[in-house]
Amino acid sequence: MKKTAKVRHTKTVAAVLSAVLFLGLCGPAAGATAIAPEPDPGRLQRGELAGEGDVLAPPDVRPTCLPPLTEEQETLLERARWLVGELKEILRQASAYAARESWAQVEIELLDYVSTMVTLEKTLDAFVATVEEGRPFPVRRYLRPILQEVVSQAGDVADIWEVLPEANREPVKRAVEAAAEASDHPGFWRHLVRIVLRQVEPDPGARRERIQRALDRARQSLERTLERIEKIERHIASLEEKIKDCEDEARREKLKDLKQLAELDLAVCEARVERDEFAIRMFMEWLEELEG
Repeated sequence: MKKTAKVRHTKTVAAVLSAVLFLGLCGPAAGATAIAPEPDPGRLQRGELAGEGDVLAPPDVRPTCLPPLTEEQETLLERARWLVGELKEILRQASAYAARESWAQVEIELLDYVSTMVTLEKTLDAFVATVEEGRPFPVRRYLRPILQEVVSQAGDVADIWEVLPEANREPVKRAVEAAAEASDHPGFWRHLVRIVLRQVEPDPGARRERIQRALDRARQSLERTLERIEKIERHIASLEEKIKDCEDEARREKLKDLKQLAELDLAVCEARVERDEFAIRMFMEWLEELEG
């Protein structure tokens, strides 16, 4: 009996999370409404509580008071948000390698992206599993912002995928297929793939827009890095003056250590400048080819 109950609960968790993952990304009327019934606008105006069937309420009439999370739930949500940040950083690295046409490195980064996505899926699964069956709990309200952030990265994935040679695509395709096959939510993986592929258009206008977006990002990155270099150079100059005027040996050594760290930071920034300048030249060449 215990084993049967455990299997039933696992299936329930899988079904609920699948609804959040798939339907929750497609519109405001979707999500884990079986766990957290949504309020009816008329009832809210009359001061009544929402009923079982009120699943289509728009976002602006949802209650703003969320139930407190347990320490385990807080930890899982924080980890999920951190993983989304990792996904974003992986794509940034992949874009930099793509700008240099280092396709083997791009392939490695995309494989890491798939692996991190699997970890994120398991983390969200674990969060849903903490919810007691039969207890009203707004799962979608907590998970949807995380999943929307993941979907918002589809454009960056499409930009990389479009220029990636077919030979380097194959291992990534196999990794995604394996992840979907092993997942309790294969529909989510298929949905993400469709979102990405819809943005990989052969239309020259769509391609021009994506290249222009990538060019704008590279220019913004270059501008930020140059500003940081100016600050670091001023900081190094200030440290040199302090070292020169400092008579305390211990303090002097500490200042030298700070200067060395600043110089390392400067070297990293200079490498970023070289990367961004290369990317800008490449994207501009691609735009010129499209215009030609």
